[in-house]
Amino acid sequence: MASDKKIQDDEFGLGRCGKSMDVNGFQTTGQAFSRADKMDKGMMLDSSATCSSRASWPKFSIITVTLNSAATLEETIHSVIAQGYPQVEYVIVDGCSTDGTVDIIRKYEPFLARWVSEPDGGITDAFNKGLRMTTGEIVGIVSADDYLLPGALEQVAKVYLDHPEADVIYGNAVFIEPYNQRQFVVKPDADLRTIWRRQPLKHAATFVARQTYERFGLFDPAYRLAMDYELILRFYVQGARFVYLDTPLVAFRYGGANWTHLHDTIREARDISVRHGYSPLKAYPIYWGKLIKAWLRGLVVRANLVGLLNLRRHFSHRFSEYRSGQ
Repeated sequence: MASDKKIQDDEFGLGRCGKSMDVNGFQTTGQAFSRADKMDKGMMLDSSATCSSRASWPKFSIITVTLNSAATLEETIHSVIAQGYPQVEYVIVDGCSTDGTVDIIRKYEPFLARWVSEPDGGITDAFNKGLRMTTGEIVGIVSADDYLLPGALEQVAKVYLDHPEADVIYGNAVFIEPYNQRQFVVKPDADLRTIWRRQPLKHAATFVARQTYERFGLFDPAYRLAMDYELILRFYVQGARFVYLDTPLVAFRYGGANWTHLHDTIREARDISVRHGYSPLKAYPIYWGKLIKAWLRGLVVRANLVGLLNLRRHFSHRFSEYRSGQ
């Protein structure tokens, strides 16, 4: 690595947080800043671009938020680099990891527009911090335990160019469960009006136009778990235009804060729907129904009866078995 890109250990060593760095080692305050001139000189991800010829491809900003994710982060980074898309601004926001995550980030510095490792106020704060650090026309959030599928960005870009009115582009996702040998593609709900009862799409497979955040706002810091549900519901209520792309875009793993604090997530989602106008007389029965469903699912998994889950998915229009290269 060239000397002007080095980060001296005494400036930003492992286990010491509180500084933001771009790929050249310049210190920032962690607020938004533009490095378009640097990007134009080769700092964009470009793995011998495989995208078919287009006059002008939209610029993506991909954000990865991480905390002690050394076990999975490298796969996430590889999935972004391997897209072969000509214009990607990749930002990583780390919450001051101590497990080797920062070493991995340093390893891939040449492929990053900017990154930061510092304490934050939780996932919502980290999301918003990442958003303020980006400049792309389309923004995607790929968590540190998820990964993009090959060609995902090109597919989204084509839809964006064909539908310039789109505020939100969303697709299918591959659901990976550590206790299940089979993998499934999960589709969003066909009718987004189900949003009052549940999140109808997978946030991991959702890409948002920058202008949408500018019009409707960022993640609401009042919510620490169901912040993605509140964001999408707010977009929906305020008239954002959603465009569906019927193809798998991302793989996401069972786990994370939403799953480990599932009851609290369900409670937050209930309060969010009521706040945005849904009747409490409807919201509370749905809340209790979700708690019962989560309890039953836990029983099935603990009893090693995963085949029952797979059987149910076999008869659901939202699920189909995933095969690599699909």
